[in-house]
Amino acid sequence: MITVLALAIGHPIYNFPIGKPVGYSLNVEFDGFVPMLGGIDGKITVDLGMEVTGQTPVEDLIRVTSDLVSAEIRLDGEKLPFTVENIRKFFPKNTITATLFGVIKSNDAPEIKTPVRLPGLDVKRLPDISYMPIQFPDDFDGKTDWAFEKTFGDSKMTYHVSPSWEGSTILLKVQIAQTYTNFEDESKNLLDKPDEAFAKVVTEVKGEGLISFDNERGLVTESKIIANAVSKVTEIKKESTTERKLKTTLICKLKG
Repeated sequence: MITVLALAIGHPIYNFPIGKPVGYSLNVEFDGFVPMLGGIDGKITVDLGMEVTGQTPVEDLIRVTSDLVSAEIRLDGEKLPFTVENIRKFFPKNTITATLFGVIKSNDAPEIKTPVRLPGLDVKRLPDISYMPIQFPDDFDGKTDWAFEKTFGDSKMTYHVSPSWEGSTILLKVQIAQTYTNFEDESKNLLDKPDEAFAKVVTEVKGEGLISFDNERGLVTESKIIANAVSKVTEIKKESTTERKLKTTLICKLKG
């Protein structure tokens, strides 16, 4: 019923072909202070290839399965010893349920902590930054701005969206903002228990980008988001504060 109504009013809906994989490439570049291996200043590039396949819907919810088919991580241009096989252990094949308008309701990916923890690269959130990055409002009219939120980590990221059209493609100008808090030990490793922390890190993220949605196919064809994070690091005992910066560039493209 909801599909017929959405099509009748021209509302954009996600439409992943059932049983027929489509390919996406995801490139994420981190430039600045990266909270891995005790904290490093440098440039880390992550390239992932995915196959995304529609499954039989459940009531009014679509089901989509994604699986890694390629993976490469580079540090300052040098390839790190990771393969798609060992990365797949931490980003296994998973299935989401979502509304036609892109609100993700569930993800059967397990709760896994990766040995390299990079901002935004969470097994539960991979769909949110790749093949389903945008949520359309129920009252979409093709010209009015809207806002929505997605949860990353322990805090919410706010999206403000401005639409325009290029033929049957909806161009979505996006602005994002998020603030979150982490705790670290003396070696700058992230901690799960704040009472053992050497430092408290409060990070503010602001970014913008453009997402292209093919309204005939019902698929995001390309997205590019550039986000700048500024972190205030306070040593708990000394109460002294320093600053870190990290620029993240995310590009996702539909193949073919």
